Amino acid sequence: MRSALIALVLAAATILAGWWAVPIVACLGGLLLAPRAWDGARAALAAVTAWAALLAWTAATSPLAKLLHQLSSLMHLPGWVLIAVTLVFPMGLARSAWTLGREVRAIGS
Repeated sequence: MRSALIALVLAAATILAGWWAVPIVACLGGLLLAPRAWDGARAALAAVTAWAALLAWTAATSPLAKLLHQLSSLMHLPGWVLIAVTLVFPMGLARSAWTLGREVRAIGS
């Protein structure tokens, strides 16, 4: 349940403020929520889930396949690589920012 809530907040923040909202929200989560060692991994999974849902929504409502084909031919990469990189990016941001927030909270206590 907590991961779904984090994913929902990350998706909403991304829609409202763009990709840079991911590390801000994740860092605040690490600061404010009870610290557990595996919460950084949970935040990373929530970020991937949120961005995968946003990609699926975009694919359903716009010509994402055409853009993906054009980008992949321009970059000489398979389309799945671009999607994978798109999902790895928020994963890294969320995990590192959550861990930073958790460590700052630990220093302050």
